[in-house]
Amino acid sequence: MLDIDKVDTLASPLLALKQEGGTENYWNNVAETIAQALGFYFIGIYFSDTNNEYMVFNGGSGEAGKTFLKIGYKCKIINGKQPSWHAGTAAYLKAILLINWAKGEISSFEIAGDKVINRKLLSEIRMFWSPQLPLTQGELFIPIRLGQKTIGILEVNLDVEPQFTEEEMIKLSTLANYIASIIK
Repeated sequence: MLDIDKVDTLASPLLALKQEGGTENYWNNVAETIAQALGFYFIGIYFSDTNNEYMVFNGGSGEAGKTFLKIGYKCKIINGKQPSWHAGTAAYLKAILLINWAKGEISSFEIAGDKVINRKLLSEIRMFWSPQLPLTQGELFIPIRLGQKTIGILEVNLDVEPQFTEEEMIKLSTLANYIASIIK
């Protein structure tokens, strides 16, 4: 599904965007670069607010990204058993969330180094669908970390049923690390 080698080629373009300076649409440009390079339907980037209470949308690809920015979209960092959007739940769990809309499933994946160490099917978490992204068939919400602290979420939306291998999820976790390194 994912051309894994393309993820490694994104480090230079993302660094180049940083060196160009912080434009008003900086995180939209980062998201658009990722979406185009990897062929994803939508990319969203969230960062924690100063109180670590919300994941705040900072940029996204396409018109949906502009819309989410315009409305000041954010989601509370809480357990998904309570009403929350998936970026907030992924931040709370500190794990990758994979949503398969066709199967009606949400799974979490904990990654340590280059291995998935824990996979769980999360039947208790509510599923929320976004009308701004009507073609979405699958979503990944990947923690962006500095050390052990989750500072953001990388959202990946697909217009096909998600069929990621563990290797692909680990590689996308590396992409989230690239985003964290931009912030340093």
